[in-house]
Amino acid sequence: MIATVTLSNASGSSIAAGTTVDTNSLPFDHASLVTSLQSRADGYDLTLTDPNGKSVPLVSLANANTATARLRFNLTATLANGGTVVYTLAHGNLGKQVSPYTATASGDAAVGMAIAWASPALPVPSFPLDFALPRIADESSYPEALSVRVNYRNNTPRRRYALSWASITADEWYEIRAFLYGQRGGSYTFTESSATFLDSGTYAVVPNTASFNQSSRLGFAASFEVEEVLP
Repeated sequence: MIATVTLSNASGSSIAAGTTVDTNSLPFDHASLVTSLQSRADGYDLTLTDPNGKSVPLVSLANANTATARLRFNLTATLANGGTVVYTLAHGNLGKQVSPYTATASGDAAVGMAIAWASPALPVPSFPLDFALPRIADESSYPEALSVRVNYRNNTPRRRYALSWASITADEWYEIRAFLYGQRGGSYTFTESSATFLDSGTYAVVPNTASFNQSSRLGFAASFEVEEVLP
């Protein structure tokens, strides 16, 4: 899962590369991310990169697993007075076990900061999309009837898609898991904005179809079915 961290400098002077900044100007709700399976309680899953894709040294995560968490890190490039820069914050890999907070603080610059969190989304499946058109049917068989009788309660077929991911990254695996947890938590339906490979429409996860497997340290797979929700 990816969030964007936008820094703005209105201090009156440039802030040199290597200077420590933090989210004190706008603490974020880390506890809600933990509850929704989008982050570890200790924040070990948080990794930051600058606009050039360079890893950003993390100093600390204050107030982890609270509504007022603060992430402190060191700038990788000078931030000019009046300038802005957008960093990328990856999160949600709950399997990470090593602390990323190994950098040493250097100064404490005052900057404006805003973090935009994106909702979990489904990556493109590993296999061609397969769908069926199921209809709900009641059958009366012998001896209740002399011959099999079938009554279709819903004569409008709905598309049902079998989604399958194989050999995916841990980040993708945990994002799929967080997405499903969100559906279980009360969202129930979603649109193609959360699964861009699907046609425009509203969908729901089919109960009892989810499967998650880890065959090795880096071998992750997942699958489940979704069904079209008709208006």
